[in-house]
Amino acid sequence: MQANHDKPATSTPAGQPPNAAHPDRLLRLPQVLGMVGLGRTAVLDRVKSGAFPAPLKVGRATLWSENLVQGWVADRIRQSLGPR
Repeated sequence: MQANHDKPATSTPAGQPPNAAHPDRLLRLPQVLGMVGLGRTAVLDRVKSGAFPAPLKVGRATLWSENLVQGWVADRIRQSLGPR
């Protein structure tokens, strides 16, 4: 039996659809703060009110999905530009 070498083996990260354009990563709070330009209290207050993506608990770590945070930033940009 021969192995098929025509196509490279691919693996899909858990929770990602096949051929996802940008695989997701998990970010710690300092990375999130750098991405959004807000302070710790502002981000955590928005999480509590549901206006910012909630973090995930992985063991003792509190982490955010990079894709969700980037989506939140993109939404803020679209809102600031208004209808065009």
